[in-house]
Amino acid sequence: MRIALDRPEHVATIKQHGKSFYLAGSFLGRDAWQRASALYAFLRHIDDQIDEAEDAATAARALTLIRQQLSAVEPTAATDDGDGSLVIEQSTLQQFLRGMAYDIGTVAIADQGELEDYCYCVAGTVGEMMCQALRCDDPRATNHAIDLGIAMQMTNIARDVYADSELGRRYLPESWVGGLDATAIRAAKPATAALIQSAIMRLIALSEQRYQSAYAGIALLPLRSRLAILAASRLYAGIGCAIAADKARDWQQRKVLSVPRKALITAAAVAEFATHPRLWRYQPRPSLGKPAERLANTAISEGV
Repeated sequence: MRIALDRPEHVATIKQHGKSFYLAGSFLGRDAWQRASALYAFLRHIDDQIDEAEDAATAARALTLIRQQLSAVEPTAATDDGDGSLVIEQSTLQQFLRGMAYDIGTVAIADQGELEDYCYCVAGTVGEMMCQALRCDDPRATNHAIDLGIAMQMTNIARDVYADSELGRRYLPESWVGGLDATAIRAAKPATAALIQSAIMRLIALSEQRYQSAYAGIALLPLRSRLAILAASRLYAGIGCAIAADKARDWQQRKVLSVPRKALITAAAVAEFATHPRLWRYQPRPSLGKPAERLANTAISEGV
């Protein structure tokens, strides 16, 4: 799949929707920034077609059309990008589209396995594709990149529990919240609120395992990309740290980092990059990588 590069709308999209990555992206070189922003804008456009559809039927039709358009594209060698375009693996993009099916209609994640599969589809795949965008050809980097994407998505879920419930979505596993659905979360009483807080804290702990794996893989990236990815990951993890520090008591409000806090985290990432040997020389560490595929809605998953 080819994605055109160097379009003004790419940077505008990432500036509007990906503020943490936009800030971190200032450390990338021009070529890597063009490729990374093109990938982000491309995937964001797909996500918006599903997420902003007026109803589930419209979203399902949009996903089917996207699948059909992708299947009509002639496969391209992953290394064949000499014409000013970014080439990404269509198989990985198909997994990303499989994740879009999760978000159609009511969302009710059953258990941790399904949660991890969802996070892989919508964000772990982005880590895989970002490796391609950053011209990282070391195969060891892929699982670490997947872990970073999954960790970031878990942070998103922990941050947006209440906002998601207003959309009829519950990403916290049913097995963690005693069967509470999105409506019950939205109208949570003190007893159920404590259950939700506990689930959010559990999710933050799970994300931290993935962040630790991701940090180990940064040394495998091209040198110019390492600081950008480190800063982006530290900024995202900082949101989780803020939630954990509050013990998720304020879960009904979307947690955001202040500008001074972002500046402090970014400065700390720069200092870490300059002084920490693990960011310069890879120290092998087991990574979690792809979870087992689990998607209940096979009809949408297969584009039926």
